[in-house]
Amino acid sequence: MITLISMFLSLVVFADVQKNALRREALADYFANLFTYKIGALTSTDLCRLENRYENSNVLLKVLTSLTTTQQIKIKNILDQSENCLTIGARLELEIMAIRNMEQKSLSRKLLKYLHQKINNRTIDIQSITLITIHRDLLNKLPRNRLYERALKIFPTKVNNIIQSESFSPISKAKLRDLFYFDPDLSTYREGEYNNSIKIFMFCRKNRDYPCIMVAKDQFNLPVYTENNENLWHHRSLAASYRGLPFNIRNGQTPQGVHSIDSVMPYANRQDAFGKFRRIILNWIPRSENEKLSKIILPNSVHNDHWWLQANTARDLGRNDLRVHGTGRINDDPNSFHYPFRKTSGCVSQREGTYENITYFDQRKLLDTLMSNLGMAPEFDNEELIKGLFYLVEIDKQMSPVTLAEIESILLER
Repeated sequence: MITLISMFLSLVVFADVQKNALRREALADYFANLFTYKIGALTSTDLCRLENRYENSNVLLKVLTSLTTTQQIKIKNILDQSENCLTIGARLELEIMAIRNMEQKSLSRKLLKYLHQKINNRTIDIQSITLITIHRDLLNKLPRNRLYERALKIFPTKVNNIIQSESFSPISKAKLRDLFYFDPDLSTYREGEYNNSIKIFMFCRKNRDYPCIMVAKDQFNLPVYTENNENLWHHRSLAASYRGLPFNIRNGQTPQGVHSIDSVMPYANRQDAFGKFRRIILNWIPRSENEKLSKIILPNSVHNDHWWLQANTARDLGRNDLRVHGTGRINDDPNSFHYPFRKTSGCVSQREGTYENITYFDQRKLLDTLMSNLGMAPEFDNEELIKGLFYLVEIDKQMSPVTLAEIESILLER
């Protein structure tokens, strides 16, 4: 088994962001298969090789969330054989999963003592602080557990930001216009990587069962219109978790906030899950002091708002591998609010397939639009050059799909 794993790891050494994303997906798939079909042959050494080889990538936890409760228990028992396999944040998340699955009654004494020490001497990692805050209701019910109380006292700003990201407050029409028309100076932002790039704005309801709508601005920061210039270009999409999970849980809905658009996956593989066209890569805005890197690309009017903190909370939790993609599967429930879209494990989904004699290939249309408005021919080779910023915001609590008419009434003041 170890030889087989070693051979696989040697085949997936890539350098750039695009191929790193493919590597993580390939590893997750590979080990998910091992967990499912050869779980009895796995050892703690096998699992530690995976996690240590890609430190902080959370590949192991990504795989665990896709397994059954019984499989998770078996993997946890294997991991318990090793003291130093996981980061402290990953081990905390694993134990919280075990408690929620009723396989464990409380955090282990050793982990609890370690976390208290790290909080008290202010050296605890950001993932652990985020997990303690997100799962505060559960942890507060456990015996001998004052983790949240101590975290709130010693890290009040961080803890309160996480809590505030969970709340919903409708954004005003004026702020939505500020967001859309804001023209940040990207010439030096992150070494100019996103200068003259595309900007996508995705407007959703609080209830993500209903489809959202995208509008865009081109490389010159001008609104993208339809060919006849009568309406804003628009594109329907969905950002809902098929498990019904919130943004701050793995496989939860796509978080509100700002994401970077960083090329596409190298291949249109796994077409049953992701469709016929290459997936667009979304990444988090890197952590910075007082979230300066996020605020630079947001208008001043929303700096004190909470909605955009969701993406940063999900980042600190350790979520990764968000994409925009189609699907090879059919939504066979015409009564679902999101029909004919399919929900995902946290990504933004596109319509694909034939419904009532209409064939959808929305991912193809989206890719072509992005390339055209970056001044490139809509060709396969140019897909890898797609760069930009992706803004997702919930506008209200209405129980209906977001429409172009209401977005134009806000942004164009019609």
